[in-house]
Amino acid sequence: MSNTSLPNGRQGQSYGQTISVSGGTSPYSYSVSGLPAGLSQSGSVISGTPTVQGTFSVVVRVTGQNGGYEEKTLSLTIDPPLYTALMTGHPQALTYTNPNPSIAGANVSLAVYLVSSSGVVWPTGTITATSGGWSCSGSLTQGAPAFRSLLEAACPALPVGTHSILVSYSGDSQHTPNSITISHTVVPAAPTIASISPPALTIGGGTFVITGTNLSTTTSVTIGGIAGTVTVNSDTQLTVATAGTTVGTKTVEVTTAGGTATGSLTFYTETVVTTVSTYTLAASGGTTVTLGGTGFVGITSVTVDGTAATSFSIDSVTSMSFVAPAGSGGSIIVRLVKEVVSGFTSQRNLSGFAYAAPLTWVTTSLPDATLGSAYSQSVSATGGIGAITYDATGILPVGLALSSSGTISWTPATTGTFSLDLTATAGVESTPTTLTLTVTANPPTLTGITPNNYASVNAPTTRSLIGTNLTGVTDVTLAGSSVSFTPVSNTQIDLTLPATAADGAATIEVTTPGGTATIPFYFYRPLTVSSISPSTLPASGGTVTITGTGFTGALGNVSSILVGAVNAGTATNITVVNDTTITATFPARAPEVGARVFLSKPASPSLMLLADGTVTYAAAPSVNPGLYAAEFSGNATLTGVDLDYVSNATLGGAPVFFTVPNSGQLQFTAPASGTHGLNTLTLTVPGGTINVDVYLYSVPVLSSATPAQGASTGGETITLAGSGFVGAYDLVVSIGGTDVTATVVSDTQATFVTPALIAGPYTVQLSKGITPSTSFCCSVQVAFSLFDPPALSVASLPDGQVGAAYSQTITATSGATPYAFAATGLPDGLSMSSAGTISGTPTEAGTFSVTLTVTDNNTLQDSLTLPLIIAKAGTSLSLDSSVNPAVLGSGVTFTATLAGGDGPTGEVSFFDGATLLGTGTLTGGVATLTTGALSTGTHEITAHYAGDANHAAATSPVLSQVIAPLSP
Repeated sequence: MSNTSLPNGRQGQSYGQTISVSGGTSPYSYSVSGLPAGLSQSGSVISGTPTVQGTFSVVVRVTGQNGGYEEKTLSLTIDPPLYTALMTGHPQALTYTNPNPSIAGANVSLAVYLVSSSGVVWPTGTITATSGGWSCSGSLTQGAPAFRSLLEAACPALPVGTHSILVSYSGDSQHTPNSITISHTVVPAAPTIASISPPALTIGGGTFVITGTNLSTTTSVTIGGIAGTVTVNSDTQLTVATAGTTVGTKTVEVTTAGGTATGSLTFYTETVVTTVSTYTLAASGGTTVTLGGTGFVGITSVTVDGTAATSFSIDSVTSMSFVAPAGSGGSIIVRLVKEVVSGFTSQRNLSGFAYAAPLTWVTTSLPDATLGSAYSQSVSATGGIGAITYDATGILPVGLALSSSGTISWTPATTGTFSLDLTATAGVESTPTTLTLTVTANPPTLTGITPNNYASVNAPTTRSLIGTNLTGVTDVTLAGSSVSFTPVSNTQIDLTLPATAADGAATIEVTTPGGTATIPFYFYRPLTVSSISPSTLPASGGTVTITGTGFTGALGNVSSILVGAVNAGTATNITVVNDTTITATFPARAPEVGARVFLSKPASPSLMLLADGTVTYAAAPSVNPGLYAAEFSGNATLTGVDLDYVSNATLGGAPVFFTVPNSGQLQFTAPASGTHGLNTLTLTVPGGTINVDVYLYSVPVLSSATPAQGASTGGETITLAGSGFVGAYDLVVSIGGTDVTATVVSDTQATFVTPALIAGPYTVQLSKGITPSTSFCCSVQVAFSLFDPPALSVASLPDGQVGAAYSQTITATSGATPYAFAATGLPDGLSMSSAGTISGTPTEAGTFSVTLTVTDNNTLQDSLTLPLIIAKAGTSLSLDSSVNPAVLGSGVTFTATLAGGDGPTGEVSFFDGATLLGTGTLTGGVATLTTGALSTGTHEITAHYAGDANHAAATSPVLSQVIAPLSP
């Protein structure tokens, strides 16, 4: 044999090798042993597809026809199989372009993520992408997660259209080549608009130029939705013609194969002037010029001979006005400027305007005037535009007037030298001047004061002085102090006299350019009566105190008091204590309500002041004996004689409202709150008081009994709600005619304990006494029911187990059906239906205190607390190995599966005999442990679960794990 070795093969790939022989005698016979699985020998050929990998010793014997032979042991190595580099079919294997579609001219981003089927090595090599004459390639790099290689490349741009791209992997020493076809689309680039020139056109239309990018494929341009005529100049420029449209900013939309772009174009009305209100302008400025025409809206500036107009306004689409500035000369140009859009203006020039000559004064001085004599003088000016009018400004002498035609008319009321500020106006132009007027000045006299010569103190008042030669008055004083005055004529001055505290005579003095004059004036303090105490007297009269104001005066005090409008009596012992208090003895008088009382004192030499009050002469009233009671806030009536003379009433010391319908009755209203029971009603009468015993109470209201029913066995506390429970001399509660003890908690709440009675409907009645010796004021009642209560028929609860279905029905007797059952304290997983069945599958173990409650149809209840024991769930543990037998040093994963219960927690311990290999945490009932530390031989592997709060412990059967030695 010429073979000294056998070439390597690869697991999973076809293999073929011929044994070469020379010498000996043919034909030869062949025998081969030691081939790996998947290979066989036929004649001189070894062939097949090996299914295992490793190095094998192959014994080959060749025997010639004459019986001679040669035998060799040849080494044959079967390499591991080539792995697949997955381009798809795996969550981490991806091949794509991004973005897709892409924009024309932009690079194509290619991303390839290969995942090795080996799970132990990273694919290496290159990636090539092709489409027609387009290509892109790059080398793979290692990536994450493990054994994923990647290429992320920026590839050249593709032309517009949809392309099929073949993405190929070169393969490497451990991976076979692979490829995949993907689709990629390239769309045209979208257009942009950088500028539109000009930015505005008149409403008659015109052409404009659009500058931007990606414009060469333009198919249409619309202006405000109306198509224009387009000329494509280049990829960056268009020329567009548009017809006329309306005023305003319109959207310009360019449509290309790559999309649309928008801009704006403003259309405006050109300014046309058809009428001008005036072409003559005042030299000092201020002339308003009104223009008629079209296109005024949007004008932003107006200039006159290059100077900005003082102001301008757009009055309508056909009218505007402006105010010309100061200027001079002729041939003036007025320019109207309209800024259509920022940076773009339209203007209109108007000619033919001229400034007029300035306005000047002719009159430079005035002749003198005489005090009290009529005065008339004309003034004049020249120049300006149109008729000249005259006006006086500033402070003028009183009564002086200047007509618009320039005539000064006046009857001087004072002497002195005056400066007159005058203004001449022609159109919008005016010019001022100041002229001096001198008035040159018989002694005054005072003959009277109207309407009278007296007034009350402490109050300002007005009067008129009558006399002669009063023109030019410069001062008026009252008792030496100046007062406010108004000259009316040469014979009258109106005065405002200030509030004066002192009464008596005061001198008024008038000063004029001709001298002074005086006259007396009198002040008095007003006389008033505010009260007479007592206001009611017995028929015999008596001493009273009168309070008021003005009882004293500079010209005399109160000295006379009359009592009664008819058959008046005179008061005696009149003593004026001070200005506000008088004591006097009133005479006897027959009973009379509101007898008039009159006081008098002098106010001036010609005036007596009067004031009056009233006093009542009364008979002695009395109250009939009796028992009087009143509800809080309620009304009660007293009977008696002459009760109409009661002047005041208090109850318990507090004032109360009362009325007297007639002399035999007095009705009063009790307060809203106060002392329950006995109180004193005090009536004030002429000469003293009357005390009456009155019992105050509140009417009880019974609104509810809670609960409104109870057990016939009694012993339940019932709460009564309402009002008026407090303050009773006796509060009685009865149920079905049986009195029970009531406990008053508050004015709105009382309680009682039900007695044992036969089941049935009842009435709870509450009665309240309001006086110690009378029957109850009132009784109120509310419905109540007694029923036989239910009773639970259960002594204990059967035990349960976690994970095992549980059911137990609870029953009851007595009471009214249907029953409603409830339970508290049940373990998780169990619940109780209202029909009385406890059911479910417990999920926690332990001993639970369960309270059972039954409620019958009358809402009466019975409760019972019983223990419920729930045992832990039974479990079983199985154990599996990932590979058995396993080769020494290779990892073995043991999987323990726990059955039984629901959601067990904790750890599983893995043992090799008695030796702990490690622990694994239970997840979903499964725990695993991977180890490569087992020695060659057979190992007795077990798993043990210690249990948790709701699951019992378990140990798996023994698993015999074989560890084989490494192959030589």
